[in-house]
Amino acid sequence: MDWHRFEDWTCDQIRSSGLTVSKTPRVGDGGADVIVRVSSDSGRGAFIQVKHRSRGKTGVVSENEVLDVLRARDRYPVQCPLFFLVTNGSVDHKGLRVAEANAIRIVDHSKVADLAMIVRNSIR
Repeated sequence: MDWHRFEDWTCDQIRSSGLTVSKTPRVGDGGADVIVRVSSDSGRGAFIQVKHRSRGKTGVVSENEVLDVLRARDRYPVQCPLFFLVTNGSVDHKGLRVAEANAIRIVDHSKVADLAMIVRNSIR
């Protein structure tokens, strides 16, 4: 699966859980690839940065890539958003530390099969 299909798959998984999903522009996305909203409360939601790694689970997402999703809060109107980084790879140690410090939820290769449940349970 290439990066484009991985983004589409991410959207489809979350949409299947009953949440509203919007994709952002491919260029200049402001830190989010996907915006998720609760259908009954369009002001509440989450920003998702999707990072596909061609090497799969051995591919690594860096600290700066993890932090990128935080830029979305200044661009898109979501009240008290949650932040997610979704990857088919893994996240380096510095990335895990900054994710924890900034309340960014990591869904890596070991959890990606449960993506819809993780997002749905976090956002509701």
